[in-house]
Amino acid sequence: MIKQSCIFAKTEKNIIFHEIFRLSSSFKRMKKFTLHILVWLVVASSCSTKKNTAVHRFWHNMNTRFNGYFNSTESIKEGQYKIRTAHKDNFEEILPVFVIPQNDEDAKKTYPEFDRAIKKASLMIQRHAIKEKGSSAETTKHGANKWIDNCWINIGIARFYKREFFGGIEALDYVTRNYAKSKDKYDAYIWLVKSYNEIGAVSESEVILDNLNNEKKLPQHIQQELYLTNADYYIKRGNYKEALKNLDQFIQQKFFFNPERKIQKARAAFIAAQISEQQNNSKKAKEYYKKVIKLKPDYEMMFYAKMKSSLLFDESNPSEMEKRKKELLQMTNETKNSDYLDVIYYTLGQIEEKQNHIDAAKKYYTLSVRTSTANPKQKSYSYLKLGDLFFEQGRYVESGKYYDSAVTTLPKTHKNYDKIVARKEILQNLIKYIQGIHELDSLIQLSKISKDEIDHLIDRQIKQYIAEKEKKKKEQEEKAKSTPPGPANPNDPNNNPFAAQSASFYFYNKNAVNYGIQDFIKRWGNRPLEDNWRRSIKNKTLESPEETADNSNPNKNSNPTNNAGKENSSTTAKNDNIDPRTTKEYYLQKIPYNDSTLNAYIDKIIEYYYLMALTYKEDLNDYPKSIKVFEELNAKYPDNKYKLSSWYQLYLTHQKVGNINKSNEYKEKILQQYPQSEYAQIIKNPNYITGKQNEMNLTEQKYEQIYNAYTSGNYPQCYELAKNLANTGLSDKTLHKVEFLKYVCGGKIKGIDTLEMNIKKYIALYPTSELKDRANEILLAINKLKTQKTDTSLTNTLSATSETSFSYNPVALHYFIIITPDEPKMINNIKNTIDAFNQKYYSNEQFSITSNLYADKKQIILVKSFGNVEKAKQYFNLIINDEETFDQYPKDQMEFYIISDENYKTLMKSNAHIQYKTFFEKNYKSNG
Repeated sequence: MIKQSCIFAKTEKNIIFHEIFRLSSSFKRMKKFTLHILVWLVVASSCSTKKNTAVHRFWHNMNTRFNGYFNSTESIKEGQYKIRTAHKDNFEEILPVFVIPQNDEDAKKTYPEFDRAIKKASLMIQRHAIKEKGSSAETTKHGANKWIDNCWINIGIARFYKREFFGGIEALDYVTRNYAKSKDKYDAYIWLVKSYNEIGAVSESEVILDNLNNEKKLPQHIQQELYLTNADYYIKRGNYKEALKNLDQFIQQKFFFNPERKIQKARAAFIAAQISEQQNNSKKAKEYYKKVIKLKPDYEMMFYAKMKSSLLFDESNPSEMEKRKKELLQMTNETKNSDYLDVIYYTLGQIEEKQNHIDAAKKYYTLSVRTSTANPKQKSYSYLKLGDLFFEQGRYVESGKYYDSAVTTLPKTHKNYDKIVARKEILQNLIKYIQGIHELDSLIQLSKISKDEIDHLIDRQIKQYIAEKEKKKKEQEEKAKSTPPGPANPNDPNNNPFAAQSASFYFYNKNAVNYGIQDFIKRWGNRPLEDNWRRSIKNKTLESPEETADNSNPNKNSNPTNNAGKENSSTTAKNDNIDPRTTKEYYLQKIPYNDSTLNAYIDKIIEYYYLMALTYKEDLNDYPKSIKVFEELNAKYPDNKYKLSSWYQLYLTHQKVGNINKSNEYKEKILQQYPQSEYAQIIKNPNYITGKQNEMNLTEQKYEQIYNAYTSGNYPQCYELAKNLANTGLSDKTLHKVEFLKYVCGGKIKGIDTLEMNIKKYIALYPTSELKDRANEILLAINKLKTQKTDTSLTNTLSATSETSFSYNPVALHYFIIITPDEPKMINNIKNTIDAFNQKYYSNEQFSITSNLYADKKQIILVKSFGNVEKAKQYFNLIINDEETFDQYPKDQMEFYIISDENYKTLMKSNAHIQYKTFFEKNYKSNG
């Protein structure tokens, strides 16, 4: 009994303990749950951007710094890295201080990275910027969220690299105005100056730089960046002395464990060397180039530093020059320089030229051209040097050919680019005149000899041509076979990124590809890359059903007609592959066997002589050669149509070279044989030209009066004024314009039938007029009006003589439009393509894409809106030049424009897209 009682008591105790434990566990779970609830309530309440407490600040600072701002900064770094690796420096010009995209096309390649940076930073501003009390505006009080200003700066930086400078300036300026107590404002100021420098707003940059340079305690990294920013500013203003001072201060800075600054330091030293060289301070330039080499940047910069310093020698020390040349020649044997042989030979050429060893210089420049395979800019510089040397020697034909080759790849940023292009065009014309005289004169001589002699000469010419052709072909084959694969240049962005796999892939093996090309040429000939390249006749791209059936017929060849056709086809195919210059007919058809052809050739020769002499005189200032050609012209063709004009030119040219006796001789000839000519009047009266100029100015004023009467709608006055002026002995060009307005106004007064008759008369009288196309447009509009297809074409075409229908407003809202054929399926595809383009490159913008019916069987696709003309132009250039966007569509049937909102309304009302095209070309394309 006692035992049972004990057992019962023990059991009851266990039950009590169990219950206590259960209640305790429930209490703990409740406590834990309550704690979780309290934590989440605190977190949730701290998410609010309307409270500025310590908890709220901690929460928003932490999220901004380690989430959006961190990711935004990383995206900017990715974009900067891509820009640096893709950038190719031109060491023949002063390097830019900062490596940024130089145009919208380059900037587009890093849009994804910088768009992501903008998106992340913007999200942080929206979610974590603490608001002013009782307002939705962001508080800018110091300490509220100290990373928000950094997010704004990141937006400015990203916009800068996207070349959206005005958007970037807006974000950066916001920081400088609203976060004045933050030290990060200095970063904003630096990027503001960089942005202003890029858009050419130097006055804005100057104010900020003055303030920063006068600031006594700048953060160290800002002070270092300020030196570079100052240098960039002064270089863009052409103040190289101040730029050099700032570069030198940056170079003197100590950078420990900062590889990025080390790269910048080497770049700054290279620029300092270039500026010193420009200022003829060779000693200082050599010191800077040595610093570049000592800093060990990428191999390319080190290599160019060695090349540049090689040219800075003491010209009075021949042994030093020979030592430099020997060192450079040794460098050609080093494998690592295989991609830079052209630069080494170019440098050797420069050394020889400095020593006035012109033939040796030409030899090295020629070697530079031959060994230049991966550097088209360097090849252009070598061609340019050869062109200059031949030009100085007066060997204009050879010089012109080298200039022509140079301009094809010469950077447009070259300081003498426009002068070089102008000289190339002058020499091209000169070569045309010289070769034209030679060819036509040879053909005239051929017409005077017997047929047997002609046949013999043509056979010899054909053999010579074939031999030269075969020689070139063999040279190309040998070159292709002997071209070694060569070591890859690690700095070349075009290298295959999967180099480890390249050996197994045919098209990565240069020798295999070259062998394949030569094998193809042997079998098929040098055929162009095009569809149906096997066919000699490409009129049909697919066989017709009849041809297919005929091909499948086993008895096809039993029909003699088919065989004849096959033979003709084969003959045609063979003839298509024959080079015309290997046939006698090619040469015989040019020989002048009749008087009309002979006289035409002689007239052309005379014209070429006259133009050649003028080119020597006016464009090349080579007076002796000009005199020689003028006198040769008059000796060979005494009664040529340019005799009087050439005498006057000889009178002036002999005067120029100080040969007064000869000058007087031609003066007397003009006065005695052509006393009433304008040339005689000019010789007798030096003020004669001034009087003629005054007459021309008066004529222009009268024409302006006529045109104003036309544009104001006063057609009777316009008609009378034009009628009177047309009878005063005008130049052809002015007469064509005056007569056009006279005939149009006459039609306006008397009606559409008279207008039609007048315009037809105008076209008949002045077939070479510049306004002929305009006249044809009016006739077309009249025809449409008469057939009642449209009642607006005439008005639009006539009003196209002035551009009053459309107005240019650069600050207005702008749209991008495409005028396309009215094909719904194609239009939907184009809209989808544009949307994909916008998602890729303008992911942060909200563009609307719509389409509307326009004119007859056309539609307009509309992308809107752009805040001003600059943004619209940027979009236009990017989308038009993007290779993937419109290549799949028929571009020849599409018209691309940007247009302001007001002009768009006018266009839709008037259907005057022909007029708008002229307006667009003048106001948008001509303004860049």
